[in-house]
Amino acid sequence: MMKACVLKDVSTFEVKEVERPTLVEDDEVLLKVTACSICGSDLEMRKNPAYIGRIFGHELCGVVEDPGKSTRLKKGDRIIMNTGAKRRGCPGVRTDGGYAEYVLVEEDDCLPMPENISDHIGSLLEPLAIGYGIAEMADIQPGDKVLITGCGIIASMVARWAKYRGASYIAMTEISEVKIAKAEEIGTPAQFFHAADPDLVDKLLAASDGGFDKAVDCPGNAATLNLTLDVTRPLGIIVEAAIHYKPVEFNYLKLVMKRLTLRGFYLSSPYFKEVIRIMSEEAPFHPTVFVSEEIDIDGIPDAVERLSAPDSDLLKVVIHP
Repeated sequence: MMKACVLKDVSTFEVKEVERPTLVEDDEVLLKVTACSICGSDLEMRKNPAYIGRIFGHELCGVVEDPGKSTRLKKGDRIIMNTGAKRRGCPGVRTDGGYAEYVLVEEDDCLPMPENISDHIGSLLEPLAIGYGIAEMADIQPGDKVLITGCGIIASMVARWAKYRGASYIAMTEISEVKIAKAEEIGTPAQFFHAADPDLVDKLLAASDGGFDKAVDCPGNAATLNLTLDVTRPLGIIVEAAIHYKPVEFNYLKLVMKRLTLRGFYLSSPYFKEVIRIMSEEAPFHPTVFVSEEIDIDGIPDAVERLSAPDSDLLKVVIHP
């Protein structure tokens, strides 16, 4: 048996004893979870009745408990789990995940964790890979002026990767003063603008000397997407980083007349290995600033509620089972 946090009902988690998973398929590996971060997508998934009974948690790292038939891995190996599971689906989404003491993963998704990367940083590799991938998809180049809408965890990570890639100026917009204050507190390399400012467009155009070369929209609502269309230079690139299930209305004519490129971002798995290398060999910034709290499994239900509060100043909560 093992302790796990299970979705008991819509939006309600329960900590209880469950059966410890056992190896069934030849490519399965059993990990003892050492750290797992609570993802913003978990806060949305819990509202879906299809996930009742599921153990969430896909931002995780651990040590090999049972390598099964693997010839590459051995018991005790430190592992970061890539989220690109091909056959079973991503643990914590399609199958049970890391809100537990143990989790089954596919061998191909077990990436070696360098000794100089700690467990709680290992659990941040997935959102770090998202931020890195977004910055790469935006093709941020040295000297670029970059707009990022939102000041949440992903937006803050994109800002750091934009600086890493050589952006000369970064602006961020946010409706919540609490989130702006938090982004400033952790040293996010940007100038901040309140999203409700009636003169926002004029101020952004002035600050960017006529417009931004690249823009990243993290909230993904009509107001933020249309803002990027307003303040991105002709021939600029806009990356949409949010996932929504309802249509979003935007100014199609502006997109066309300014000859803008609008790209959608999804899937962090292609960037894991490069991000692990960069964080291990270069360490361009310290991801620990994103960790607001570290908890055990018993603390998950309360942490989820506090993360879901509209003006929560929590960034990442890391679980240590």
